[in-house]
Amino acid sequence: MDQLMIDATDHPQLHTGAVVTLLGKDGAASISPRQWSRTCGTIPWDILCGFSSRLPRLRAGHSTGHGGQLTIN
Repeated sequence: MDQLMIDATDHPQLHTGAVVTLLGKDGAASISPRQWSRTCGTIPWDILCGFSSRLPRLRAGHSTGHGGQLTIN
């Protein structure tokens, strides 16, 4: 089973169901695999390989098939 835990202690504005950008752009903010790898002490390839093959890979603006949109920038 895939799981991810994020410490949001310093972000009290977050709530259940809030959108959190893990990779890519959200407005003026962005985060790359390189930034993740520096924080985690690894290489970008390890970050990208850590996302399970069961996660959908869709192009920006294409339907997820679950009634929503998945946007990857």
